[in-house]
Amino acid sequence: MPDNFDFTIISATLGICIAVFTVVGSVVLAISTWRNSNNKIKDETIADLKTALEVKTEEVTRLNAEKTTLITSHQAQLTQLQKELSELKGAFAEQSKRLEEYKELLTGKDPKTLDMLTCIKTGIDKLNAHQVVQEGNAKEVKDTLAKKKKVLVQI
Repeated sequence: MPDNFDFTIISATLGICIAVFTVVGSVVLAISTWRNSNNKIKDETIADLKTALEVKTEEVTRLNAEKTTLITSHQAQLTQLQKELSELKGAFAEQSKRLEEYKELLTGKDPKTLDMLTCIKTGIDKLNAHQVVQEGNAKEVKDTLAKKKKVLVQI
């Protein structure tokens, strides 16, 4: 049977059918009794039919109230479950995002790490360029001092 099969509707329908058949049977009995008996029996039968009808009407009303209560309860449960599912989906998405971030960190693809490595590389390139310039300047100073030394040695 499907999960959403509602027995309360069948119960209510069955109760209504029983009530109708009871009323019809009682009416038929009343008519036959009415034809065959005196007024006192007719009055008692009518009273019995009215009582039976009231009892069945109350039963149908009670079953409808139970059905309404069950439907309301199920709707509240569904709403709660949908809310919980939504929260779980959000938590799952957040965990997936964190997992991706950790994965990037562990593989060295973190944006902050990549930015820092780029800055370090740029700094090293500038230092290397400065060193080349300083070496050239140092060679010029050395050459100049060597020339002055020769000049001083000659004097």
